Amino acid sequence: ELFELFSAPRTLTILHATEEEPQSVGQLAETCGASEPTIYRQVNEMVGRDLLEEGTEIGTDGHHYTVYENNVDHVDIRIEPPHDDVHVELNYKGTNDQFKRLWEDMSHD
Repeated sequence: ELFELFSAPRTLTILHATEEEPQSVGQLAETCGASEPTIYRQVNEMVGRDLLEEGTEIGTDGHHYTVYENNVDHVDIRIEPPHDDVHVELNYKGTNDQFKRLWEDMSHD
């Protein structure tokens, strides 16, 4: 599942767009050239896998809105012959606990 997620070009576009500063779904939809509902689905999956962190910003009009920030330091993907086993190793910005949790989740998939 993680390999499929990383093989989607939109995943990489979102990670790059949220690297420097948090982005809203509207901003990401514009960057990706996709509809907001499509981006919401993608972002929710990425948040569920700890690839993005969700935050809240307050606009100049006082309204709150959700923004997303890249949480991935780097990813290593290995494909091992002869059965083409795929191994994905994620390193997060921040704590090792997130990495351990994801690794445990992957070993159960």
